[in-house]
Parts: sequence; C-alpha cells; structure tokens
Amino acid sequence: MFELSDISGEWTVPVILDDKGYGENPLIFRSKHYYLNSDEFAIHAMQFEIKDWLKIVQTLPEEATVTRQIRGTIRTRSRKAAELQFGRWYYETFERKLPDLIETFHADDKRVRETYDSYELAREGRWIPSRAPTVAEFYEKKIGITAETMTAAATEKPDQRYTVDFIERWMREHAKSEQTVVWNR
Repeated sequence: MFELSDISGEWTVPVILDDKGYGENPLIFRSKHYYLNSDEFAIHAMQFEIKDWLKIVQTLPEEATVTRQIRGTIRTRSRKAAELQFGRWYYETFERKLPDLIETFHADDKRVRETYDSYELAREGRWIPSRAPTVAEFYEKKIGITAETMTAAATEKPDQRYTVDFIERWMREHAKSEQTVVWNR
C-alpha cells in the first residue's frame, strides 16, 4: 500500500494493490469478463442468460444454443416485445456458431496484444501477455492518424490557439471516422 497526493499536498489517496482472484485454470477474456471457477466469475454486457454463459466457458464448444430474455420496455425495438405490456418478457433461443462465440469473447483493444481472439486462446489453454499502447499506437488506433501527422498538427501554430476552421479541417482530413465538434464559446 502507498499513497498519492496532489501537487499542493492537500489531498492524499491511499492506493492498495491486490490480486483480484485466484483459480486453477482461469479464463480471462477481458476486464469484467472472466471465469475463475463456478463460484467466482464476472460477466459484463452479456446478451444471453448466465447459465448459458457458464455452460459455454466450462465446455468451450464450437457452437452453442443460448437463450436471451426480451423485455417489454419503451426502448425495446423488437416488434414482438413492443406488443407486450411493460414489465413482461419472453425468451428467445438461438444458435451461436464459432464466429459468434469468438466475437462475444473478443478481448478489448485497450491494450496491445498478439491476438484479440480470447476464445480461441482459452480453447487452446494458452495465455499471452499484453502491454499498454504507445502514444503513437493510441492515436493511430483511436483517432486514425499517424504520429507524424499528429506532430505536424501540433507544431503548425505552436504559440497560438487553434482556430475553429483549423480544428474542423484537421478532423475532416485526419480523423478515422466522422467527428462531432461542440464549441463552447
């Protein structure tokens, strides 16, 4: 345990480093999505029933039948669910083939890895290391520009604030996808 303080030393926060959990054969697909044993696991943003997820991670099949609960709410897009009263639900069963399972258990891209196919790694009983991205890798992945372009953009007008036109042009020409710019003037 150690402490971190702000620059003025006014606020101090304790930092405790600890292991999250233990298991003989842990399956770690991504943060908040892992299986240590039948009593210790974490699921986040899963679209099907927990019992189906447990069956999949315990057997690691090439295909699986899963059940999803469709609720009657204001936001439900399903036509069948829209006919339900609010608070009611029905169950829908569907097949998940290997490509669907790979997508479900795909590792997130917050870290740099040799492969992001966590499901296949789990099936092979392998683990691979990961590392934090460099600044250049971060900008290339998230914004879609190279480090050279970012450096050129940053050094174009080093002593001045960027104009609205410059920012909009830069985002049009270099951003990976369309960006919405909100100006607080």
